[in-house]
Amino acid sequence: MKKTSYFIWLCVVAGSLFCCKQSEKEVQIQKAKEPINWNNEVIYHVMQRSFYDSNGDLHGDLNGFVEKLDYLKQLGVTTILFTPLYESDFYHNYFPTNYYNIDPEYGSKEDYINFVKAVHEKGLKFLMDMETQYAQEGNIWFDDSYKNPTSKYSDFIYYTDSLNQYPEQIFLPARSPLFNFKAWPGESHHIVILDLNQAPVKNWMKEFYLYWVDPNKDGNFDDGVDGFRIDHIMDDLDYKGIITSMYADFWNPIFTACKEVNPNIFVLGEPANWGKYGADMVTRSGADASFNFPLKFALSSKKASQDMFEK
Repeated sequence: MKKTSYFIWLCVVAGSLFCCKQSEKEVQIQKAKEPINWNNEVIYHVMQRSFYDSNGDLHGDLNGFVEKLDYLKQLGVTTILFTPLYESDFYHNYFPTNYYNIDPEYGSKEDYINFVKAVHEKGLKFLMDMETQYAQEGNIWFDDSYKNPTSKYSDFIYYTDSLNQYPEQIFLPARSPLFNFKAWPGESHHIVILDLNQAPVKNWMKEFYLYWVDPNKDGNFDDGVDGFRIDHIMDDLDYKGIITSMYADFWNPIFTACKEVNPNIFVLGEPANWGKYGADMVTRSGADASFNFPLKFALSSKKASQDMFEK
């Protein structure tokens, strides 16, 4: 009889602990879903490669940022925005070879998750920088499909011919020979345009962005980004007239899906046309804010500086 009572008591205690643990997790999830006023955020935009190096390899890295989070808080920073983290042969990482992998010079995927959790533990937020309209050689979609029309990745790269010999390239006219874009320190690489008209590519990209919102899909966003900066966002990609209506047809479904998972996801678009204010982009794509380059140029002009000091 005593053994039976002892067993029942253990079950009750264990069950209570389990319920408490669940309750704490539910509180964390609920807290993450509380509305954020992004107008009050102080965003620190930094190229992580040039920040703090934690292991002496002369590259700033994720662990270096973890070590300096208190310093950033003392500066008044509330949100950290990097340049892209994914693998790339370019020092700035804007043209990926592998979208999901973290550049090893910044750390591992585990280092990344630990960084995001540390950011949130400090009461800070993290925005991820993305430019996913392009790929470079070294990316399997291009490497496997170039001059190989039977490749299962042929739909992922925008080719202008049936033999996959002429991929569309950033900044270049159609059917241009593959161009070597220079990269530091003296290297050169090809940059090709993804076929963002294709449904498989759109679906792949949607899942890709959703991954960073909640990497382990547990509904707790302590390991997920708080938003994205979209680099070089355009409605007609590179004004080529081949991938159009991107705000409504490509970006809006992605942003909507991300906000369905985490309503607090913040999207900051960087218009490729620096002469525009970005209002059309925000309205049609579902982004939350835009870089205001015309205002920046006006404020930094010689006349604006003179007016400021004279007044």
